[in-house]
Amino acid sequence: MERNPYDAFWTRLTRSPRMLRPVLYELTLFRHLLVRPKLQGQPFGIRRGAATGSIFAMLLVITVMEGLPVHVLLERWNPLFAWVWSGLTLLGLLWMLAFGRALATRPISLSPRRLYLRSGLQWTGSTPRKNVQSVRPFDPVQDADILRLCMDVKPNLTLTFAQPVRFLGVYWVEREVAQVALHLDDPAVFTAALDAPPA
Repeated sequence: MERNPYDAFWTRLTRSPRMLRPVLYELTLFRHLLVRPKLQGQPFGIRRGAATGSIFAMLLVITVMEGLPVHVLLERWNPLFAWVWSGLTLLGLLWMLAFGRALATRPISLSPRRLYLRSGLQWTGSTPRKNVQSVRPFDPVQDADILRLCMDVKPNLTLTFAQPVRFLGVYWVEREVAQVALHLDDPAVFTAALDAPPA
């Protein structure tokens, strides 16, 4: 039987006091600046057509262009406050870089026994393959209210689960759902892999 190395981590995390979850989320997020996460199983691309990278790059440039003049102005009034401002600006820059890197390095993946559903650290969850009841093309009308595991791209597949699956969102907000909408770069390849018997 395949052992999921993250099961114990998620169990400890969801039992932790809710006050600590934002801190744990930040630590997990910033870790992506230093370490590329190890994925279980076959990864599937989820970012084709996304403009998130360009948007983040523009925000980074704007933040730097705004932060430096404000620092100079604040320094004339209060040097300490100016450096506090610059520190918060730098933290914001690192947060955006880490969030963008998480989107790029945490795709959906499929192992012989589990399906790992991720959209960076926007949403994270996993379920046994046998719990996936059906996979079908996304319907904008029928699936308008279900959880979307995609950012800045349109979903193209909908998964229905036999038993609800718990997902952790930004700052480890929990949500339990019976259906999710996904964006796969190649939905046909993903669907074929999911339908294929485990090796």
